[in-house]
Amino acid sequence: MKKIIYLALILSCAFIMGCSPATQSMTSSTTTTFAGPTASISIAFPVFTPNSLTIESGTTVIWTNNDSFVHTVVSETGPASFNSGTINPGTTFPFQFTTLGKSTYHCTIHPSMTGTITVK
Repeated sequence: MKKIIYLALILSCAFIMGCSPATQSMTSSTTTTFAGPTASISIAFPVFTPNSLTIESGTTVIWTNNDSFVHTVVSETGPASFNSGTINPGTTFPFQFTTLGKSTYHCTIHPSMTGTITVK
């Protein structure tokens, strides 16, 4: 019984930490310019907007965390492989898609947050 209570406590703490507002404040004074076309995806729990995007090869997709929580963008299936690491509130993650096909992704902190990028 103690093991079950201990496990429940650990899982509760992990969930709360993953859903807690970030404690760091990041500001950037640099502007990044990308060669070729770009497309934007907004991150705000509980969705990526848009959650389905069709782009041309060579397009850089820029995910922006518009939430007060940290998130991730990690590929699941498809030809593109990417992992953003932690994306703090107000920061971005760019990735250039060059291979044709459909790639799915999710937030590892909030697994119900999913999306699809189709490169034509």
